[in-house]
Amino acid sequence: MTNTQIIPLCLYKYKDNPNQNYICYPNLVKRNDKVVYGCPDKENMEFMNMFYAINPDFRPLPQGTQLFCAMSTDVNTTSFETMYDMFNNKKGCIRFIAWDKPVPYTTRLTITNLNDAISVTVGKDDVIEDNRNTLSLYVLFDPRDNVPRIGSGQKFPIIASVPQFLFSSYNGRCIPDPSGKTLEECTVNNILNMRERPSLLNYLGSRYKMKDTSPVIAFLFGMMLIAVISFGILRMRK
Repeated sequence: MTNTQIIPLCLYKYKDNPNQNYICYPNLVKRNDKVVYGCPDKENMEFMNMFYAINPDFRPLPQGTQLFCAMSTDVNTTSFETMYDMFNNKKGCIRFIAWDKPVPYTTRLTITNLNDAISVTVGKDDVIEDNRNTLSLYVLFDPRDNVPRIGSGQKFPIIASVPQFLFSSYNGRCIPDPSGKTLEECTVNNILNMRERPSLLNYLGSRYKMKDTSPVIAFLFGMMLIAVISFGILRMRK
């Protein structure tokens, strides 16, 4: 794929137990004189689909997303979890970044941890969630695939048989949008436009008619806020 900010992943189900699933990274294969990503054949497994997520090494972590890990061996995915330590690269961990809330053009995956196995439901909103064992996340699928999606309309472009997922800035987030830009361009745009969004210092400056807030004053305000928040936390613990 030319866009390394978005990665493909392979989803399978077991032939002898269709309610259990397997997640892994694809392999590079040669098709029609081109090197592309393809999901390998797996013994006793039936390939379901390829889905797409954000590269786990993409930084900063896009707002509204989480880092996930599917613990997989060559023959089994034993568990699925949210990763809170971005630098903990466990052996056998299939890492990827996905949205934790619905956004346009994404499809819901509901993943339930079983006993040393996982069950994945694609696109159904009526799944009853058990917060202890089940996680819901939102990923991308090839626009040519017949899967449920949030919203409809224009489709993402296909270049050399590979979908090109694009994004637009919305309230500090990068939202999938077929008429947008690459994830990197969207992220840079959000960072450059941060000064245009309201901040606490901007609010205080306008509220109390403060002109030309200097770095020293900004530092003092920051220290004051930290002290107030810390005091509040200590009060709550009593």
